[in-house]
Amino acid sequence: MIQIQHLTKKYGKFLAVNDVSFTVREGEIFALIGPNGSGKTTTLKSIVGLVYPTSGRIVVDGVDIAKAPAEARSRISYVPQNMKYYNSLTAVEILRFFADLRGVSQNRVQEVLAHTSFNGFSNHPISEYSGGMRQKLNLAIAYLADSSLMILDEPTASLDPRAVLEFRQILKDFKSAGKTILFSSHDMSEVEHLADRIGIMVRGRVIALEKSQKLRTMQRGKGLVVHLDQNAERFVPTLEKASGRRELAIEASGKSLVISCESDQRLDILNALDSAGAGIVDFAPETRNFEEVYLEFIEENEA
Repeated sequence: MIQIQHLTKKYGKFLAVNDVSFTVREGEIFALIGPNGSGKTTTLKSIVGLVYPTSGRIVVDGVDIAKAPAEARSRISYVPQNMKYYNSLTAVEILRFFADLRGVSQNRVQEVLAHTSFNGFSNHPISEYSGGMRQKLNLAIAYLADSSLMILDEPTASLDPRAVLEFRQILKDFKSAGKTILFSSHDMSEVEHLADRIGIMVRGRVIALEKSQKLRTMQRGKGLVVHLDQNAERFVPTLEKASGRRELAIEASGKSLVISCESDQRLDILNALDSAGAGIVDFAPETRNFEEVYLEFIEENEA
């Protein structure tokens, strides 16, 4: 659906996007993540034709955006970080306006309103809308043209938890309808729940392209968490002695031990605790959250 080849964008001497290449496959949800200033928005704006690349090639649904920009843009629906409207207008009026701009039948407005429920507020001025309702309007505008590709730049910024959940469901519905979705975000929970694949950007470069499932696998750390039936602190010396020359980082809290170790040390650790009469209730590999895996990528590439 999208092929980006060696995309580079300079602003004077500042290199905003540095030789970026990746693809977004038809029918998938692809998340582009990274710290502020990493080049995410510039990359998205280059795809939709709002920024002209210094070099590189972008192909959308088989159309080279440099050679046929109007045709390429006709296949894209784009939701930027912030959209401004006249507060006196209603959702219906705004959708009718954008329908005229995109050459879409007015009948389509009613279809979109039914798909993205406004809970009876579609004829109210948007000055009465919450942040979540305004974002629903942005998505409704993007859905209006029924484009095969949707691009969203930080779509859930400033939304409350309930609005975020509603947004996620709308995107899942869009995917079920056959849409391809590319979005940027700082919300790792959102990325974890929605994305099929993830691109991580740092300082204008894509440093990783991974399936979400692989990143979930990486959440399994090397360590071990052991729950005992008694105070854990007294068994720390046992573990330190059993480790021999391979030092362990051990944290004891109440009846639990968190032990940083290699996977081949786990069995020896459990045997040492059992032999010492620790009373093991249960144990499991240490897990990290999605944010910790993401930050590990960032720290390795910002050093």
